[in-house]
Amino acid sequence: MEEALGTWLSRWPHELGVLFMAMVPMTESRGAIAWGLAYWHMSLYRVLLWSFLGNTLCVLPLMFWIVPIQRRLTHVPLLGRILQRSLRRAERHRGTVAKYGPLSLVLLGSVPLPGSGPYTLVIIAYALGLPRLRALLAIEAAMVVSGIIVAALTAGGMHLPHLL
Repeated sequence: MEEALGTWLSRWPHELGVLFMAMVPMTESRGAIAWGLAYWHMSLYRVLLWSFLGNTLCVLPLMFWIVPIQRRLTHVPLLGRILQRSLRRAERHRGTVAKYGPLSLVLLGSVPLPGSGPYTLVIIAYALGLPRLRALLAIEAAMVVSGIIVAALTAGGMHLPHLL
């Protein structure tokens, strides 16, 4: 999917492609950073800036609209089940969040693994009742740390064949 999305977006200016890829739940900023560096050969600073902006543009409204979204999704059988399952999975993190507060979101989101992106963090923050502003700042900090890790891994992977 990521390759098809990147091919379709290659007709756009690369900055907008990275911005859009960072907003899509399947790729998020992690896929956008790797794609921008490896395939579009963008500079590290431009890729990080545009991916961070894309994440922010999707997380910010979601933080404030999650209550009406949840109300509407509960009336759609499939989407309601998916949301309820996500909220139950968020409950597993209640002890960690209670102990560390918003810092737990930074720690969880900083690890660039599937299921630890900004959408998941918003659901966890909502399910566990974290204050919105503190949760938003923690999610953005996690995305910066995760973005730097992904950029370093991507850049290292791109230069590895030259070392062999």
